[in-house]
Amino acid sequence: MEKCRLCLNNVANETGSHTVPAFILKTLFPRDKEMVFTIKPRNITANVGRAVLPEDVKEFVGKELTDEEIAANKIPFIEDYIFCKSCEKRLGHLESRYADVIQKQLNKQANTGKSEILKMKEKSFLVSLFWYSVIWRCSVSSNYLFNLQNGDEEILRAYLNENLFDSSQNLLSHIDSKPNECLFPLAVFFYLNSENDSSNVLEPNSEYFNPYILHINEYI
Repeated sequence: MEKCRLCLNNVANETGSHTVPAFILKTLFPRDKEMVFTIKPRNITANVGRAVLPEDVKEFVGKELTDEEIAANKIPFIEDYIFCKSCEKRLGHLESRYADVIQKQLNKQANTGKSEILKMKEKSFLVSLFWYSVIWRCSVSSNYLFNLQNGDEEILRAYLNENLFDSSQNLLSHIDSKPNECLFPLAVFFYLNSENDSSNVLEPNSEYFNPYILHINEYI
């Protein structure tokens, strides 16, 4: 097996790793009921989740899947054997903290129907560390047409590896120790969709790198 893409030491033995955290994708489609078109320069592929009914597959894809197509079917936001179990856990602690502290606040504000700039005072490190992890995972994933430039991928990998921890308590203490740190400038735009009624997409863009631009469901 390959080495973990994050720590570079342990065997990459984890399966089902999300390139983009599941809580960010939940308004795009229900879990295990994904119906996804992946558009690449030379081809378009359709992928479906495990719980999608055969009749829905036929309507979505335009035909019934062959045994070979079913065997090759995979959701592009999920990938096996790129992280070790320890690093998957470390990323999970960061995702949970962001969801509890930032995502809940964004959802609450968005539900008011008002457009507003939220000043995340004393939360720069948490916000930037989380989004660095998503951007970096999009770059190292084999499923995306997105690549960080000029050594940025390795800079973010090393930074994440240094700042992620095996326990949520250790991560929380570390985040609290330097709340305003931000390695690279970052702007985050958020628009709340109604669950199961989203027209958004995931569109990492490799044409722009000063700044990098990624459209990830409700976020830009």
